[in-house]
Amino acid sequence: LPVLSNPAVIGRNVYLIERENRAQIQLWFGRPIDIGRRDPDFMSLYLANTILGRHGESIGRLYRVIHTQRDLAGTVGLYIEHFEQNDSASIMWLGQPRRQQYFSIRVDPRSINGNFVIHIVLKELSDLVADGITQDQLNTARNFEINRFSVETGIPERLLNLRMEEITSGTPTFIDSFA
Repeated sequence: LPVLSNPAVIGRNVYLIERENRAQIQLWFGRPIDIGRRDPDFMSLYLANTILGRHGESIGRLYRVIHTQRDLAGTVGLYIEHFEQNDSASIMWLGQPRRQQYFSIRVDPRSINGNFVIHIVLKELSDLVADGITQDQLNTARNFEINRFSVETGIPERLLNLRMEEITSGTPTFIDSFA
């Protein structure tokens, strides 16, 4: 499938959907990206996503800063591909071929902490861009992902979905060349 070029994102769009009497809010940040599994930069972005905070994993900087160190939110996750959660905390529903992906961050803080959490997320993104990634961070993320991926490919349903994704994303060697 051809990759669609992303429309220019101008400024910031903020959408507020309010529900009264809620103790928790959902914050989503994101934008379309032109990088998919066929792109040579995909795995670099994949590892950066892990370092900053993949969904449901405590390995990420955002999870440590927002959840572990400050207990401001339970859900913290970054995504470089479309994500729909199934019954497992960190495995997504698959079989949804997409011609365009998006980068997104989801954080579910208590309402009173919303503004502070927005500040933390934007600061951590800025720090990652400014400071880059150390070799130790890269090695830790790489080892984590290799181990996680080997577990996922050991689950027959997950392996089938990954094989189907190879077809729909045009990446026939994704599983075999992942490591």
